[in-house]
Amino acid sequence: KITSLATRETQECPTHMEQNLGTAEDKEILTRLREEHRELDSKIRELEGQSSFSVAKQTEIKQLKKLKLRKKDEIFQLEQRAAVA
Repeated sequence: KITSLATRETQECPTHMEQNLGTAEDKEILTRLREEHRELDSKIRELEGQSSFSVAKQTEIKQLKKLKLRKKDEIFQLEQRAAVA
């Protein structure tokens, strides 16, 4: 798979906020959330790339997008908590 430079930087280089995360558990949670977010994004792109869109498939895409947004919100909240620390 080809990954963008921004994606690679996010995966490989800890941000200032990550360095301020209090516990190893927080860092693990952030890593897991980012991975889940990427996986959801890949699944959404895969489904959207298919030629036929049944109502069920449209519903699944919509649900995946909502879940992806929740993951992004969780990531943001964790990073905000780290920025305050």
